[in-house]
Amino acid sequence: MRRRRGTVEPRVLFSGKHIYDLVEERRGLLKVAYEALPDDEALDEAATQALKKKFMLDVPTLRMNDCTSERREISPYSTEIITYIPFDGDPAVFDVQPSAFNGMLAYGEIVNHEILVRIRPNSADFDIPAYVRNQLKEVEWRLNSLRGSMEHMNQQLEITLREGMQRRRRMIENRVKLGDNIGIPQRPPKPEPVVEKKQAPAAAKPAVKKEPKLESWDVFMSHASPDKSYVRGLVKALRDGGVTVWFDEDNIDWGESVMKEIRQGLLNSRYGIVVLSEAYLAERKWTEHEFQGLLARETLDTTVILPIWHNITEEDVKKYDAPLTLRRAKVSATDAYPDIVSSIQRKLGREVSVTDKAVAPGADRFAKDGPEDRELVAFAEYETKGPDAEFLTVYVRKSSFMKGWFVLIDGKNEHDGTMEDVAGRFLMGDRYLKNKGFVRMRFSNPSNLTAFEL
Repeated sequence: MRRRRGTVEPRVLFSGKHIYDLVEERRGLLKVAYEALPDDEALDEAATQALKKKFMLDVPTLRMNDCTSERREISPYSTEIITYIPFDGDPAVFDVQPSAFNGMLAYGEIVNHEILVRIRPNSADFDIPAYVRNQLKEVEWRLNSLRGSMEHMNQQLEITLREGMQRRRRMIENRVKLGDNIGIPQRPPKPEPVVEKKQAPAAAKPAVKKEPKLESWDVFMSHASPDKSYVRGLVKALRDGGVTVWFDEDNIDWGESVMKEIRQGLLNSRYGIVVLSEAYLAERKWTEHEFQGLLARETLDTTVILPIWHNITEEDVKKYDAPLTLRRAKVSATDAYPDIVSSIQRKLGREVSVTDKAVAPGADRFAKDGPEDRELVAFAEYETKGPDAEFLTVYVRKSSFMKGWFVLIDGKNEHDGTMEDVAGRFLMGDRYLKNKGFVRMRFSNPSNLTAFEL
């Protein structure tokens, strides 16, 4: 496709998974999530409709009246105009292919909840508003097509729910009939034994009070039994760092239902750490159940599964579940326990304060203990005024994830991407913080890369 004069070519939108493929995928995930519900919720109309809503798409709506633009001097001879179009809805929808196609392509950059259109006009008579309108016309056409597909998606998810409810009712009826139709008289209850009253000892020991169980956890630990030695060390490091962990050795008591306790852990944990190993990938009964349960809770904008590769390769993971290779994973051989703990603390929005000195097997052979070891590219310091002043430092460093990439670190989160992607987020973050009342107190660009100038 030939690029129009004066424009900057962004990425192609709506070029990911086809909407009909996504509908089938969501039906499968909804079926797994429904089967994990207890009987009372599985037959409750409000609960099932709320579950279905989690798997529907929230198609964005462009807020055209709130558009803004910004002018940046790229060089003494080049000016860039950036138009920001805010929207309401799920940003991930811009990666979904609609069912209709008009022979054109839609371009743009998606940063948080804004579409960015960049233009570098080479002449004063370049019609910037007309170009932006044409770009947004293609975007809006595809969004309207996806909205039209929502009725189909709702119908298919509703069918999945109704089929699941019918199966559940039959299972309940069968259990009741089985109890009523045994055909053998039931044994009468045994009489209560008569126990002679004895005088209590003068100095009876007080009963030991058992600590109450947690009802929710920060992390669910999904792993295979042969990997216990590695996992026990990780669980200890996480708990020492203030992270609550569902771990089968501690959360399933003698005589309790394994399936019930695992289900409680899956449904009530914020994240699920999945330790992928040869034993895990062998599709054992419990690991497969746990993986599918965690996957069922994920949506387009919600991440639950946090993978760790334990003595396996990318090819091993690809054979088990190819999309898993697209997720950034920790590697047990190179990522120390403290590195994993600090990453979890950041995801939970907590202060990073790792005191555990244990490391993953073999990790001491590598110099990769944290983001501070990566080469600094740029940083900006911000603060608010008043008695409740807040302080924040945003860093851009070279990424250790992929050569030529960069990573944006804001204290709580890390985002790896290309120079264009990270530079755009760095700029957008600066604008966002200023709108929130932060003042930029200091800025430095030791790399002298023009893309990271504020």
